[in-house]
Amino acid sequence: MKNGTLEFAPRPHRFTRKEYYAMGDAGLFDDRRVELMDGEIIEMSPQKSPHAGVTGRMTEMFIKRVPEGLVVRCHLPLDLGMRTEPEPDISISKGSWSDFVKHHPKSAELVVEISNASAKYDRENKGSLYAKANIPEFWLVNLPQNCVEVYREPVKDRNQPFGFTYSKCLIVKSGDSISPLCLPKIKIAVKQILP
Repeated sequence: MKNGTLEFAPRPHRFTRKEYYAMGDAGLFDDRRVELMDGEIIEMSPQKSPHAGVTGRMTEMFIKRVPEGLVVRCHLPLDLGMRTEPEPDISISKGSWSDFVKHHPKSAELVVEISNASAKYDRENKGSLYAKANIPEFWLVNLPQNCVEVYREPVKDRNQPFGFTYSKCLIVKSGDSISPLCLPKIKIAVKQILP
């Protein structure tokens, strides 16, 4: 305090979801893919054909296999707090579509990010964010490396961007198969995922 007034050091403004929606309503994001990550508005790269093809194929594969009580969502928001609303390429959440008419899911059983140029960002930033939200499983479909990185068991790790990470990582390639934790009876051949 100086001369009876409070002094504040300059600091970045972290947007809330309410401010983020207001900016969207005002047309600030027209024709741009953006996400709200811990108060920062992140512009995402355009989706090239391999990314879009893998997203569509995986979404269709999951929709055909998930039982009642789970919802497969494609490029739809997750409400992970007042300042965070990512839009994973694919997510599987508990509930039904009618549960999400008035609000977005606050968690997911599985999130999938398909990455071409953004693999490092998705692995480190989004992976840390999903671990912080206690999402049990995160898949990174790494198109340049032609593999799927499977992350499980969120744990605290102060060295990560959001203070969390996954303690287990499994790299699966074209000849392998994988079962999501939320769908343990379903085996997915990795060659059905990769382009």
